[in-house]
Formats: sequence, structure tokens, C-alpha cells
Amino acid sequence: MVRRLSWTTVNGNHHGMKLTFTMLTTAVLVAACNATPAPTTPGTSSWASQTSAGGGGGMDKLVAAARSEGQLNLMALPRDWANYGAIIDAFKSKYGIKVTVADPNGNSQDEVDAVTKLGKSQGAPDVLDLSLKFAMANPTLFSPYQVEVWGDIPTAQKNSIGLWYEDYGGYMSIGFDSAKVPAITVVDDLLKRIRRWIRPRWAPSS
Repeated sequence: MVRRLSWTTVNGNHHGMKLTFTMLTTAVLVAACNATPAPTTPGTSSWASQTSAGGGGGMDKLVAAARSEGQLNLMALPRDWANYGAIIDAFKSKYGIKVTVADPNGNSQDEVDAVTKLGKSQGAPDVLDLSLKFAMANPTLFSPYQVEVWGDIPTAQKNSIGLWYEDYGGYMSIGFDSAKVPAITVVDDLLKRIRRWIRPRWAPSS
């Protein structure tokens, strides 16, 4: 089964750290809109209103704001899935920020429910790892943010204003010898050929 996921940053909640984590992982992120704004650093407005690190004065100021918050809240990220364990450890080591992961084995609906229920509380998730279906169905929960490599992400794999972008997925490729078989343009072409090959060998003897 193909699992296409999107990261999102939860609107307004601990936004400084959430943005820092976004920059580190270059994941598909969404920010929750109903949470407490992050502290500001001199010369910047609230990070909750920024749509990029540059808009808030640069990466150094973003990191300072994240450290002043002191903790990054994540959810539904198993350490053995998509290298999240190593990513989280690297983030903590580099930025000196505590990271908590609630319900590591939770699903996309659990994450949406948590954002809705916890609102502006200190325990609300800052970053979500959602299936694309859930990300596209809940845009009002997220605030726009474009990561440093935003321009490198294919247009078809991100929201136009930065509400989400695809982090990873499962893909299938088919190889064939065009000198021996007609071109295979869809999976069903391959299945038809497999069925023709299998049926004579497994046909009932009656």
C-alpha cells in the first residue's frame, strides 16, 4: 500500500520551534492556528505570523525564539519509522531543545483530534505527520510556512501557500523488455500479461 504523507505546522503553537524543526527535516509540515504565539526576538514580530525564516529575521533569530520556548511537541512519530529517531536526536543535539513525542504509534485522525482538543495548551502538538488525505481535509488547522528548500519541492507535492508538503511516499516502477513485449503504460497492462502466463499452467485438469 502506498502511504503518501504530508507534514504540517500547527497554527500558532510554539511556532518558533516548529519552524526550526521544519528547517532541519525539510518535511511536509503544518502549523496549528489555535495555539499560543511563540516569543519574539528583538527586531522581529511574532513567529506565529511568519511564513519563512527570512520573514522573521533569519535562521539565527528563529533558533533563538525556539530555544526560548524550550520544548518541541511532536506526535505519532515512531523512532523506527522514516528515520525519525535519528532526525529527532540530531535536532536535540544541534539546537539543545527538548523534544517530546506523544502517542508514537498514533494515526492521522489522532493528530487532528489532538490539535482540536488541546488548542493553545502547552501540550498541543507543534508539528504533524499526516496522510495527504487528512492534510488536504483540514487546511484551517494549519498556518502557511515555506521551508528553506521550498523552491526545490515539486509543485505537485506541496500546497501553493505552504500549508503542507509531501515528505515521503511509496512508489512502484515497472521494467520490461520492449523488444519482446508491447509497451506497458499502466499496471493493468502488466497484470493482464501475468494472468495470461499463469492461467494455462494452473488450469484445472478436468
